[in-house]
Amino acid sequence: MPSFREKFCLVTYSQENRGEVTPKHPTELDPHKEIFHTYSMEYQQWHDYWWGTSPKASVTVNEANLLEYFLSQEGEWAILPLSVAKALQARHPLQISPIQDPPPDRTCYMVTNQTPRTKCKNSLKLFQEQLDEFLHASAHMDLITMKDNKTEDR
Repeated sequence: MPSFREKFCLVTYSQENRGEVTPKHPTELDPHKEIFHTYSMEYQQWHDYWWGTSPKASVTVNEANLLEYFLSQEGEWAILPLSVAKALQARHPLQISPIQDPPPDRTCYMVTNQTPRTKCKNSLKLFQEQLDEFLHASAHMDLITMKDNKTEDR
């Protein structure tokens, strides 16, 4: 069942001032300076639409935590979920910008057994409560309520 959605953003390495930013269009980005990481089939289709199916990225990573090791030269960029971008920006000189014509939002799912064991029910309930609390506090994520599968307005 879907749990939350979040937007993607452009992240660039920059030692310059990280003040006001303007949205960037995919056509403004040099695909040879991309640090590529895929998230879903929808994201891949969006990416292929703008840059084709031939690999052009300078680096492709299969784990989001590897991105910080490669976003280290002026002009390098990646398209990341906003939560990942903010976590990286807290540790590195990165600029976060909105994207014009962005990819579809990233949707994260909570997968559970339809008939959990009795001893697991309390743990699952506690986890769901903690997740909901975290998502309510995260302004950049849209909570999808479990009971009606609708996005909660903020």
